[in-house]
Amino acid sequence: MNATLTTIAGNSSHEEDGSLVYLTLDAISIQENFNPRKFFEDNSFNELVEAIKMEGVIQPIIVRPANETGKYNLIAGERRFRASVLSGCEDIPSVVRLVDDKQATLIALMENATRADLSFTEEADSARIVLTHCDNDKDEAARKLGWTRQKLDQRLALLHAHESVKLALTEQKIKLGHAVLLCQLTDAMQVTTLEAILKDNISVADLKARLAGFTLELKNAPFDTVACQMCPRNSSIQTNLFEDALSGGQCADHECYGTKTQHALESKQADLKETYHVVYLDTERDPQTYNEVCKTGSFGVGESQYEQGCKGCANFGALLSSKTGCVGDITSDLCFDLSCHKTKVDDYKKSSATEITHSSETASSNGNVASTTVSTPTTKTDKPKKAISAATPKRVTEKMDAFYQDVAEKAALNDINISLSIAVYTMLVKVNQKSDFLVDGIKDKWKSSLSRTAALKLLYGCTVDELKLMLIKSASHLPNLESESYPQSDGLVAIAKTILTLTQTDLTNHFTLDKTFLEVHTKGGIEIILKEAVNAKKESFVTTFDAKHGEKSFKSLLKEKHVDLIKKVFELGFDFTGYLPSCLSKNLLDTRTK
Repeated sequence: MNATLTTIAGNSSHEEDGSLVYLTLDAISIQENFNPRKFFEDNSFNELVEAIKMEGVIQPIIVRPANETGKYNLIAGERRFRASVLSGCEDIPSVVRLVDDKQATLIALMENATRADLSFTEEADSARIVLTHCDNDKDEAARKLGWTRQKLDQRLALLHAHESVKLALTEQKIKLGHAVLLCQLTDAMQVTTLEAILKDNISVADLKARLAGFTLELKNAPFDTVACQMCPRNSSIQTNLFEDALSGGQCADHECYGTKTQHALESKQADLKETYHVVYLDTERDPQTYNEVCKTGSFGVGESQYEQGCKGCANFGALLSSKTGCVGDITSDLCFDLSCHKTKVDDYKKSSATEITHSSETASSNGNVASTTVSTPTTKTDKPKKAISAATPKRVTEKMDAFYQDVAEKAALNDINISLSIAVYTMLVKVNQKSDFLVDGIKDKWKSSLSRTAALKLLYGCTVDELKLMLIKSASHLPNLESESYPQSDGLVAIAKTILTLTQTDLTNHFTLDKTFLEVHTKGGIEIILKEAVNAKKESFVTTFDAKHGEKSFKSLLKEKHVDLIKKVFELGFDFTGYLPSCLSKNLLDTRTK
């Protein structure tokens, strides 16, 4: 990005992204809790103030326009801004970025994380936010931060530090080594141990030596301790031999305990992924980035949205604790898309209020006096908007896309207009889409910037003879062939969906529910599919399953392990012919409306 140098005191309504301007300090606002940096007042800050008094601000801050005309929100450079205020400056050089909230957050994190004077705890908080924006790809997060993967993991581990430990580290009262060791303790022990460190000036080496003798309660272990019963590092064995030994059930092998704990977490995370599309460790997600999903109550989304929409969403997941004292604890049914969650909650509140108002009006019309007290709506009044999932899980999307492409290929073979339209467009692209090859009916509508899907729809309206003529003309220029690349929104899957739309292909005649289709879904997604499964004979899978195995057997089926659940589904021998999952039909319908 090349900054355009302009010297403007205050606001300009015509700034470009990256323009450099001089802004008065009172035109800039600091957003609360936006800056990853929390600690400002230190010796280096005081030196910065004096330097600015002498030479002014050399490195510009980064801002973006605020909602209020003539005002800006600070993105990065708060130390320079604060120092400028204290030094008596009237204005400050600023790079204006025209970015949204997410982009602004990333810019702030990138700008601060690469600076040497950012505290370790500030780096830890930044690392978690960057990881969130990188869809939990730790290698990508490390790359963006300019860190090694080891440094990223170390900073994330600091998130288990008690607030008093974080503050002491930020204020440089303890060293990073102290904090790393303290993170391994419970909150209560962190506080007391920190007090001892500060009081007695305990070094990192001494603390490590003391903690090496600290034993761990096996009864609180998140893993199976059967193999620990005969371990010589288990104090229960020593208790039987010596009166002065530690009480039974204490583990003195930290490394072994830690390894088994990690394996237990990985196993539990794998098990949870049978039910949820995303499962994060508590160090991987900022508490401000998720909310619990409820059917009813103040933050309810409604039963139909919860069962038919949220459960199958890519943002529906769980959180697994890795913190000492509560390792392995699960926080389930979480939504990691706050914007969508808020929309669903608001929709449910509106629909419930409408239902209650309607009920009150009905009662009044029957001569009854409506109560002035409105009770919390139950699921009986749950009539929200049609249940939807905000995002389809990647592996489910890949499975559906492969299906669309396969059926589209068959549809193209049976429709000469589609086949010729594809051939003509392909040839026109290869010869740089020259309009002199086009028939009069579409020449005026054709543009070089036309997307493939739009072009295909335009060509499909031509007659077979017109398509053949254009194909022959364009084919004469084969020596001019060039390779082309297209955005994903106009890729092969989009073309396949367009073909299916134009040919009005009935997907029901091509779809067969099999194990491979169910395997890419979580248990929640499978539940949605099976509950809506009604075949050509109007037979319901759930009804058929309960009829064979007994009342409420379907509910028991959903408690099975993922692989066993799928196995038992097909052991029933249910005929799925004529059934098309709503996820397939809805996905194609979204394409038709574009």
